[in-house]
Amino acid sequence: MAPEPYRGPLRAVILDMAGTIVDHGSCAPAGVFIEVFRRQGIPITMAQARGPMGAHKRDHVAAIAAMPEVADAWRSTHGRDATNSDIEAMYQALIPLQLAALPDYSALIPGTVPAGASGSAISMP
Repeated sequence: MAPEPYRGPLRAVILDMAGTIVDHGSCAPAGVFIEVFRRQGIPITMAQARGPMGAHKRDHVAAIAAMPEVADAWRSTHGRDATNSDIEAMYQALIPLQLAALPDYSALIPGTVPAGASGSAISMP
């Protein structure tokens, strides 16, 4: 027998905030991936930057570098495939860029507060 569904008052909501209640579209990380590759002389699109979204950031960099169009651009620019050292260097450059970008994308998505239960406010640290 299945347990009865809870019907009491809402006591908590746990969210993955990025793209859920702040930074709709995950613009902050996508823009940072674009910048990291731009610094290597490789232009990538927003779609390419977003493609592996959800992966660990280092794996995300590697996945972008492995995309056929990006890999071709890398070879044209650098005369070789991207190496693990290249991936690691881009990952290390990404972290401070991401931290620096976060304040610019930290506003609540419109409608977030009114969606709170019973008029309760949503607080952010």
